Amino acid sequence: MSNIILVKRISLPLGSERSYYMSDPTFQISTEAQKPGYGLFVIEPLEQGYGQTLGNSLRRVLLGSLPGAAVTSVKITGVQHQLSTLPGLKEDIA
Repeated sequence: MSNIILVKRISLPLGSERSYYMSDPTFQISTEAQKPGYGLFVIEPLEQGYGQTLGNSLRRVLLGSLPGAAVTSVKITGVQHQLSTLPGLKEDIA
């Protein structure tokens, strides 16, 4: 397990005499040996709303960079075109 401490100083625009400091998030990255391919990311403490922002960014990076399997095409017997309809289906095939 590794710990990284990050402090970020935020300066306000010219004309303001104050600077603000964000909370000091501590990053912990750990993996469990019992579950290959599993990673636990703990980033805390964060301001309200930052967790969702960081989580979505991390999710998008991981989904875009990790290899995997995905359905790319489907063949349905009796369907000639993607805009065909089937009995009982409320939308087209596409």
